[in-house]
Amino acid sequence: MLPARIRDGFIDALAETGNVSAAARTLGINRMTAYRWRGDPDFAQRWDLALDVARQGIRERVVETACAMGVGRWVLARDPITEEIILDDDFEPVLRFETGHVDARVLMKMMDKLMRSEDGPVAAAVQVNNHVHAALPPAPKLVAPTVDAEFEEVFDVGN
Repeated sequence: MLPARIRDGFIDALAETGNVSAAARTLGINRMTAYRWRGDPDFAQRWDLALDVARQGIRERVVETACAMGVGRWVLARDPITEEIILDDDFEPVLRFETGHVDARVLMKMMDKLMRSEDGPVAAAVQVNNHVHAALPPAPKLVAPTVDAEFEEVFDVGN
């Protein structure tokens, strides 16, 4: 059995990356070794906590990215029925992050990172509606040619 410091290193790497294969590679071990270690209930609990830490880090990066893109802002959380400001346990106002005008490609990439599993990316169950208000180009007008009198005489048009 490998030393406990390698198991601890795996948990640290898992908390940082959120990816079992990447965490195993950093320590030079096979990922299947880590899955065998997961049979230990204490190690499995630490594993789950490490993944929670990694997901929280990704959520924070999503918020930071939205802020950097200038598409998000912090607003007071309000009760949906009474519209009163929601307070936390210390009677401080609760803030929520509101986003708008986020590029769907960026959002899907962030969600892909957030929703990874050991088997690879998970298809996000999200529908993105992009409405483009564009009319068809105007059709060309059909115009009957005009024939001048001189042309008619020369070519005997209309008879």
